[in-house]
Amino acid sequence: MIFLDTGFYIALINPKDNYYRRAPEILNDLLDGVYGQLYTSHFVMAESATLTAIRTRNNKIAIDSIQDYFIGESQIAICLRSNEEVEHLAWELFCKVNDSNQNQPMSFVDCTNVKLAQQHRIGAIVSFDGHYKSWLQIVQ
Repeated sequence: MIFLDTGFYIALINPKDNYYRRAPEILNDLLDGVYGQLYTSHFVMAESATLTAIRTRNNKIAIDSIQDYFIGESQIAICLRSNEEVEHLAWELFCKVNDSNQNQPMSFVDCTNVKLAQQHRIGAIVSFDGHYKSWLQIVQ
């Protein structure tokens, strides 16, 4: 089982993304079943939609593509929904990792990804963010 992070989705649709060439290679492995069942979250969907609109300046093709990866015919992963317990745990993690100037800031969405992955016993994540390494195996 593996969790798909926002950066992966953005890299699939945005030619200006640093990982645009790598993302389709990862997608092929994912679709071939190399990592087992694929998961993401509604937080990732919301963040991906927002960043797609911002980074592509509301490019309709990009927005349609990102939508299709989450809820269309090209849907890649099962979309997990958070609950009150996960969100409480994510807030605790968010406050902990962002409490020190020694750590690179970590978003609430990323903290929620960690807690959802833990709740569902998912041990790996497709992400281009190194801060997940304390909790999950990173595929990039």
